[in-house]
Amino acid sequence: MKNFISKKMGQIFGDFRDSLVMIGKCCSLKDVTYLGGNIPDYSKPEIQQLYLLKYFPAYLIEYYNIYSKIIKLDFLSTPFNILSIGTGCGVDYCGLEFALRDSEMNSADYAYYTGIDRITWNYREYFGNKDCLYLDKDITEWNKLDKNNYSIIMFPKSIGELNGNDFQKILDIFNNSKFQCNKMIIASSVRELSDEIDVHRLSNLIDIFIKEHGYTCLDKKATYTHFKEDVGLRKIFSDFVYPQDILDFLANLLEQCEGYRLNEQNSCEAECESILNRWPILKTGHIKFQIKRLEKA
Repeated sequence: MKNFISKKMGQIFGDFRDSLVMIGKCCSLKDVTYLGGNIPDYSKPEIQQLYLLKYFPAYLIEYYNIYSKIIKLDFLSTPFNILSIGTGCGVDYCGLEFALRDSEMNSADYAYYTGIDRITWNYREYFGNKDCLYLDKDITEWNKLDKNNYSIIMFPKSIGELNGNDFQKILDIFNNSKFQCNKMIIASSVRELSDEIDVHRLSNLIDIFIKEHGYTCLDKKATYTHFKEDVGLRKIFSDFVYPQDILDFLANLLEQCEGYRLNEQNSCEAECESILNRWPILKTGHIKFQIKRLEKA
């Protein structure tokens, strides 16, 4: 996994430096923040690149951890049939691949994966899996799910980013869908600053499975897993790596702004330095997630 992270980050970093030359000023990059409920405009290439440079290694470890726990539960039979809602560039699929490798498996032979996102993302991986499919569609425009044999429903950092109307549409979609698997798992990462919203929403979704589809939830709905101590990811996961040159670059990102360099000061707004020079995630404190087992009575 170390080599994969280093290679992927190197690719994204090279593209990001090219993007900085094209855009000149870094004003648009201040959109990569979640303060005040902001959701970045992921449709912009430079926003995708900065987002991934900040979060890709840490989120890969988180999703790897989630899928590793799902595999160790030995609750579902393989091949897994996964629907990832809000897949982005498919970081959770990468986590799945490395979790499967730990158990001498791989996604090409042991997983069907459908990732759906309203934004077209770059940097997606397939790992030779002909049954890995990315759909650049808005799922809220669906009336029901496209398949009835999903065994894992995954929300990677996405369940809380939906506005109220869109989340209600998600509930309607699951209400209108059919599910043929006797056993299923619903998993969701929980955002660090919005854990109550994310936990409540997943609980509402599980209620649909219980009330409308005859499932029983084998786990407490309103709980999530997290690390008690906020320590460096490398201390817990030996495969975590963050390239030092990229870390130094992001920690001083404002210096790449054309306006800042010309004026030798912040020529835009007061929050430029605090937002642009923010470090990527390097610790376990952000890792919060839910794994809920559902079984038909």
